[in-house]
Amino acid sequence: MRSAATRISLLILLALTGDASASPAAVPQLAAHRAVYSLSLAHAETKAGLNDVQGKLVLEVAGSACEGWTSNMRVVNRLDSRTGKVSLLDTRSSSWESGPGDSMEFTTQRFVNGEQELDLRGRAEHGENGGVVRLELPQPSETELPAGTVFPVEHTRRILAAALNGNKRDSTMVYDGNEDQQVLTAITFIGNRNAPNTVEVKTEAKGAAELPKLASWPVTIGYFKNTPDPDADGEQMPEHQVSFTMFENSVATDLILDYGDFTLKGDLIQLDFLPQDGCPTR
Repeated sequence: MRSAATRISLLILLALTGDASASPAAVPQLAAHRAVYSLSLAHAETKAGLNDVQGKLVLEVAGSACEGWTSNMRVVNRLDSRTGKVSLLDTRSSSWESGPGDSMEFTTQRFVNGEQELDLRGRAEHGENGGVVRLELPQPSETELPAGTVFPVEHTRRILAAALNGNKRDSTMVYDGNEDQQVLTAITFIGNRNAPNTVEVKTEAKGAAELPKLASWPVTIGYFKNTPDPDADGEQMPEHQVSFTMFENSVATDLILDYGDFTLKGDLIQLDFLPQDGCPTR
């Protein structure tokens, strides 16, 4: 069983400007940005063994649909257990995903109390008939991807496109470069569209001042094992779940990271939009 520290990094690493009044052919446009979230423990059951969690998540997304997307993320959490033990978890990841979404290069490093616990590096590719993951670190290996698998940026684009086009549900197999080389089925539920100037953004981040002027949607994503557990009774439960408010430029606020036996809350405290070149016209 993974520790709480490891599960926190795995869930956060799975994740995430268009015209909301556009026609059903609306195309999602992701804004290049750097967002900082303050993380805190919202709820914990006794079996979680946690007394408190405090931390910070920094997400930077840059690029375009023509040149590809670069994502950098750092998550630092202080975990206080009910036994009195304190752990500092520092996870750093970086990835590049091609514009068409058919290839991804990724690296992840994880440190616990200053000691490196994970050094992961690899490349993944997919096509109509499936794909393959080739790891360089921690040791060379290959794993096949089932047909229909997508990578994280393409998954974000699908969710935003679904929202813009008025759809309420999306089901997608996602591979994010995790250490277990595991493909998860992401079931997304999209709530009713919030019209511009109807949602309050509770943050003092200067860059967030324009967010209320955009349309937004409440979004919940449940991540399920791609193969149901044959021993499980009743309805299959998600491995974990994330909820947030998604604005039409792909910026997220009001994060809720639910692991079942404990839940983290993420508040946006800083937002900066980055320079972004458009794709050349022909």
